[in-house]
Amino acid sequence: MEDDRKTKKQLIAELLALRKRLTALEKSRPALRPFKTPPAKTDDPYGVLAEAANDFIFVIDRHDRVVYVNRFGADQLGLPVEKIIGKPRKGLFPTGVAESQGKNLEKVFQTGLPLNVENKIVFGTREVWVNTWLVPFQKVKKQVQSILGISRDITKRKKAEEELRNSQKELRALSARLQSVREEERAKIAREIHDDLGQALTGLKMDSAWVMKNLRPDQTALKDKLQAMGQLIDDTVRSVRRLSTELRPRILDDFGLVAALEWQAQEFENKTGIQCRFRSSLRETDLDPDRSVAIFRIFQEALTNVARHSGATKVKSALSKENRGLRLILRDNGRGISQEKISRTKSLGLVGMRERAILFGGELTIQGKPGKCTTVTLKIPT
Repeated sequence: MEDDRKTKKQLIAELLALRKRLTALEKSRPALRPFKTPPAKTDDPYGVLAEAANDFIFVIDRHDRVVYVNRFGADQLGLPVEKIIGKPRKGLFPTGVAESQGKNLEKVFQTGLPLNVENKIVFGTREVWVNTWLVPFQKVKKQVQSILGISRDITKRKKAEEELRNSQKELRALSARLQSVREEERAKIAREIHDDLGQALTGLKMDSAWVMKNLRPDQTALKDKLQAMGQLIDDTVRSVRRLSTELRPRILDDFGLVAALEWQAQEFENKTGIQCRFRSSLRETDLDPDRSVAIFRIFQEALTNVARHSGATKVKSALSKENRGLRLILRDNGRGISQEKISRTKSLGLVGMRERAILFGGELTIQGKPGKCTTVTLKIPT
């Protein structure tokens, strides 16, 4: 027959058309007859399609008997069609499958609504995932008399999804390690800059002061030069402190997260002129250093975004305890943000904030509309 020569893609497309046709038939013919013979032996094109499909297609009546099964389904059960038709469903399907399937069938019989489920089942030594549509097939006075089931093997898709999840876990583990190494290097460089370079500059400042003290009164040119050198040394010391602090604030390691967030809010206000208020219901936290650093960096990045993009004049932020974790909220009064920008994958700042949160099992949400304020909410389990 012509249908036997069709490609698998065409058959799948026609199977989808069959599903739509079933819905239309339910409305136009309240009482459909179940198949009495294999559809391949009838002139019904949909029956021919069911027989040619590589999906498990079956019909179950209200008495839990198999009214119809296609040849593919019979092959999966390992029985000829004639030994399946009219037999109780429970004796044909694997025990675990029969029980869960029975509950789903009962739902469709009671509600009269289609149901889509995914199950892992075992056929002999094979373990497969199947996606099953259960559709009311025959109704009498609005009561479902039989159900059409269409099961498709989705094992390859499930394996691909599992491999994707594993890849994501590995990438996040790598990202976490890179973040950890990066923070360790930043802390190390910050200490070296602060201690080594800072001490050297302090020594140089002391030496220049000694030379200044031992100059003759008439050596005014040298005094002026030394004064200029002293000013340059002071400026360099301030730059060293600034660089060291930006790399890794000592306050975060010495006094904890709450003090570091308070300090960062004040620093932000001093640098940008944007009023920044921070409050916390906690005096201190018992977070491990990595989580504390993650929250601090997310807070830093959120404030950076406010300064660059929001046009805000005020920022309010708060840290509080929530269930088994911490919640950090930051809200500005700026021009807002569109959903398109929130979802934009090229926004490395937002992506980095989300990734830091996910690495510790947390969640970062951004809410806002153009012309209105933007709210950033971070939840981190402790």
